[in-house]
Amino acid sequence: MVKKGFEKGLKYKIVRKDGKKAIFDEKGNQVSEWFDRIKFEGLLRGRSEYYIVERNGKEAIFDLKGNQISDWFCYVSSVGLVRGQSKYYIAQRDGKEAIFDKEGKQVSDWFEKIEEYGLIKGKSEYYIARRDGKEAIFDLQGNQISDWFYEIGTVGLVNGESEYYIAKREARRSMLYFEEAIFDVQGNQISDWFFEIGSDGLVRGESEYYIAKRARKVRDELTFHFEEAIFDAKGNQISEWFGWINAKEALRKRRKVRYYIAGRNGQKAIFDLQGNQVSDWFDEIYAKELIQGKSDCFVAERNDERAVFDLQGNQLLDWGRWLFIRIKERNLKWGLTLCGGGSGSENPIVISPEIFE
Repeated sequence: MVKKGFEKGLKYKIVRKDGKKAIFDEKGNQVSEWFDRIKFEGLLRGRSEYYIVERNGKEAIFDLKGNQISDWFCYVSSVGLVRGQSKYYIAQRDGKEAIFDKEGKQVSDWFEKIEEYGLIKGKSEYYIARRDGKEAIFDLQGNQISDWFYEIGTVGLVNGESEYYIAKREARRSMLYFEEAIFDVQGNQISDWFFEIGSDGLVRGESEYYIAKRARKVRDELTFHFEEAIFDAKGNQISEWFGWINAKEALRKRRKVRYYIAGRNGQKAIFDLQGNQVSDWFDEIYAKELIQGKSDCFVAERNDERAVFDLQGNQLLDWGRWLFIRIKERNLKWGLTLCGGGSGSENPIVISPEIFE
């Protein structure tokens, strides 16, 4: 019995017959032999001319002309060549993994595990391999460019975003299990070891800054207090230690957004990337437009009342029980839409910048 399945708009389909499978094109021509199983995500979507087949418990890669591209392995990953991401793929044999190219050449040693990122996905010439429970970064020529660590992040160097990567090791002189540091492509350590390091900013190639988190013991050996601070690519600390920091735009965007919000002891304040505090401490701060670089104004909350301030410290709206305040960008200026003020009115009140001039 032949079972057909054809998705609209696709050039190929799998046909099942007597427990076997083959690929047919939209004109009904058979373009593969009959196999036990076929994986053809890239071919199906028009992203590559390759597919993976299984026969007698082994897998191999074939192309549309029927040529066998790879040897027979225990397992072949569809990430890379078969999905049209690069000319490389990972194959498994005897419990080990290695990288091969579309000509069948082996381009890496055999490892316990190779991550399906970087070289395999066409993002860079680097890949992460695991051996004896540790991970290291290698390049296309097989050179090891990092030490062996407990774990290495794929964000940054391996993903082709920057020359940096975050490595994790077992914590030393601490009750915590692990700690992290940033390294560059030459293997130089450019940060101290911290409890955690954010990949936004420096590691993703978006700015020269990153946020690190440390743990301080309080009361007893088993209780920790976590704090965050901002550092630059040279390891200089450019902010104080805070309970938390919201600097997503300042770290992620290439546009010159210089402000972030930091919290401490239940209060929040705005700081710039030179370490200057540019607002008082408030119970809450709403500054989406400010930290996106669209306005120099923000909404502050204190004792259940709200007011509007600018970065020069001017109070632009008196304290009140405003239910909703929104700052809009208007021709590179700002304006306010106020709804449901202290009187409980449901009618919006629009206040233009001229009122405060």
